[in-house]
Amino acid sequence: MRRPQFVSILAGLTIVLSGPTLFAQGPGGGPGFFHGFDRGDHFAGKAKGPYTVTWSEQSVQPLTNGTTITHTSTTKIARDSNGRTYEEVHRTMATRENNTPHEVVSYHVHDPVAQTDTSWSSETRTAMVFHHPVSAAAAEARSAARMRPAEGAEQTPRQQPDMQREDLGSKTIAGVAATGTRTTHVIPAERQGNDAPITSTHEVWRSAEGVILASTETDPRFGSSTRTATAFQAGEPTAALFQAPQGYTLQAVTRPGHGFGPGPVVQ
Repeated sequence: MRRPQFVSILAGLTIVLSGPTLFAQGPGGGPGFFHGFDRGDHFAGKAKGPYTVTWSEQSVQPLTNGTTITHTSTTKIARDSNGRTYEEVHRTMATRENNTPHEVVSYHVHDPVAQTDTSWSSETRTAMVFHHPVSAAAAEARSAARMRPAEGAEQTPRQQPDMQREDLGSKTIAGVAATGTRTTHVIPAERQGNDAPITSTHEVWRSAEGVILASTETDPRFGSSTRTATAFQAGEPTAALFQAPQGYTLQAVTRPGHGFGPGPVVQ
């Protein structure tokens, strides 16, 4: 294989593997695209029923010299009645040759029935397929066991005196009625070496089915991120979304967290 082609495939693979979590946090672990709080609602099954939604997202990071760094992205997520989820992320990245910005699209499909995760991107013609040998039922049972308190242990409600929650009422977003809540978290002075209180907020608007239609996160340490739905459609998404396009080579790889290495080509 010629080196330029190898570099292209390796770069594309990096994008594919990082796609589902690339914007899991903002700078320094703070707010950012696909904050874990939001992703859990969509990918852990808290949002019920089949739907397709598209968001416009923006993250702004302030620097100490007054400069700001802004990232924009467009994300589409679909969920069907079988619990399969589809994620499509459009973002602008610099080219490797001359740093000219160009759009890169990454895709990720989670299939709890087939127990697979499939990822691909516009940078390559290869779709990576992760197989999960542990059944979904076993995984859920194991997760529940971890959350269950030890036998004989007192179940004391967790106190969060520095966090307040308020209802924001209702409004229409992308033609859908949504209800909002705002969570405010205050870190008292000297709690983390800070000489004054630090206040961060998380505002989220959900449809009646639990689909997030808008969210805003602000934190003076890291900046802010916003997400607003531009299109929403209830009902079954097209089945073609949940498989790699024709012409892509499917390749099995070892599961994340258990080493990395391409496996045999899936026929």
